[in-house]
Amino acid sequence: MASFRDQLIPAAFRGVPFKVTDHRRSGGRRIAGHDFINGDEPYIEDTGRRTRTFQMQAFVLGDDYMTQRDQLIDACELAGPGLLDHPYFGQLTVFVVGYSQRETKRSERWSTFTLDFTEAGALAIASDSPDVVGGADAAAEAAGDVAEADSVSGFDQVLQAPQVAIETLTSAVASVAATVKSLDFISPIIQDLDALASAIDELANNAVELISAPANLASKVREVVDGVFDAVGNVPGRVLAAYETLIAVEFGVGSISTSAHTDFAITAATSALDSQVRLHALGGAIRAAARVEWETLEQALQARNRLAADLDALLLKASGGQFQVIEQLRRSLLEAVPPRNRQLPRLETITTQGPEPSLVVAYRATGSVVSAREFVNRNRFPTPARVSAGTVEVVVP
Repeated sequence: MASFRDQLIPAAFRGVPFKVTDHRRSGGRRIAGHDFINGDEPYIEDTGRRTRTFQMQAFVLGDDYMTQRDQLIDACELAGPGLLDHPYFGQLTVFVVGYSQRETKRSERWSTFTLDFTEAGALAIASDSPDVVGGADAAAEAAGDVAEADSVSGFDQVLQAPQVAIETLTSAVASVAATVKSLDFISPIIQDLDALASAIDELANNAVELISAPANLASKVREVVDGVFDAVGNVPGRVLAAYETLIAVEFGVGSISTSAHTDFAITAATSALDSQVRLHALGGAIRAAARVEWETLEQALQARNRLAADLDALLLKASGGQFQVIEQLRRSLLEAVPPRNRQLPRLETITTQGPEPSLVVAYRATGSVVSAREFVNRNRFPTPARVSAGTVEVVVP
């Protein structure tokens, strides 16, 4: 028989993980007492169950504790109810009543929290359904406007520099076009691939002409990167994968051992191009993530954490105008992933005891035989009728 510790789940709120040192739960009944004149006995009326509240003493720990701390603060300050993974009581839909966060001079690599939650009623859950898709679209649009405007001043630098600077920026622009063109767009439903292909060709073939008018170059770069979503936005998983591929490519160019003035112009222009592409791509990726039908909570959290890390990396190189829109993108990402309006299945790792049918293993783990086929496909058993002893993955509703 499994110990009680095996039954605990990792603590998290809105998918942001933390550790718990102790917790309290409050509840009871709503009792109204009525006293009568000349009466010795009160009349006690039970008006229903009292709202359940939950308090946790929590902490985050590690070299990246500041990032963990800020993510938990953001999650606590978002509007509306959120999903709490309570180690002892499972998944609960709750509101944040309040939190306090503490660090001291002796706190190295850790920060403590007191978290106060109250359960969300059925009406609150039904009525509070923020437009996370619209929020992601708006955040991406705002980020795109800033990215396009900021890149113009960087592109301007090469116009006053030797020809080698223009040639280097031209090569970087061609690399952007080639990278977008090479992305995997295989999809059963293509919305506007012809328009994207045309924009890519214009960017690649007219790079020199576009560089001479920096605003036009910035506009065309945006058209190409945003065109990925316009082309296959109805397959958000495909769009997300394409944008993550694009985000991983470095388009900036450092010193090429020419004059200091030329090197400065090249670095400024190609860095502006790299930042613009990344900010557009992150906006598109978050728009896609808000639309994906996630199979498991772990899949959603992994994607969200990857995009959050990309936002952090971009923030380190951001200009003054970009800080606010990057934070808007981060908040829209936290709002949308994982989704609030449905509980995602969990991916768990279990240990099988010996040769037995996959149907039996799946039923023992999930209480249902419906998931047996998914269980077999996920683990790729050579002989589903005899699952050997070992570690396997199972999706638990």
